[in-house]
Amino acid sequence: MIRLMVISFAVLTSLGSGCNKEGKEENTPKSCIDSLKEQIQNLPPQTPPATIWQYTYNGSVVYLVPAPCCDRFNPLYNVDCEIICHPDGGITGKGDGKCNYFHSSATDKELLWKDTRSAE
Repeated sequence: MIRLMVISFAVLTSLGSGCNKEGKEENTPKSCIDSLKEQIQNLPPQTPPATIWQYTYNGSVVYLVPAPCCDRFNPLYNVDCEIICHPDGGITGKGDGKCNYFHSSATDKELLWKDTRSAE
């Protein structure tokens, strides 16, 4: 179980590496979201189901991909699909300290996608 958690953490923290970073036309929020969804769907289904949330933070659209379990950082992506911080998660539950006020200042929370596959 611990091995699965470590592997899941490694994959979730590297989700941004598969995003397209070339060409402005293809580097839209939709293509980033599609890339994140594809990477999640290449993993076994998780419990709770994987989700992608959109917020407005510091005047910009951002995407939060919560980790499936405890003690793992939850990556926050910008529209270019780059990880900008981890607002929560980790051993302390307080993230990496780079965006401490995310949850108190982020607005316009919207669920963009939820994995509908069942974990068996």
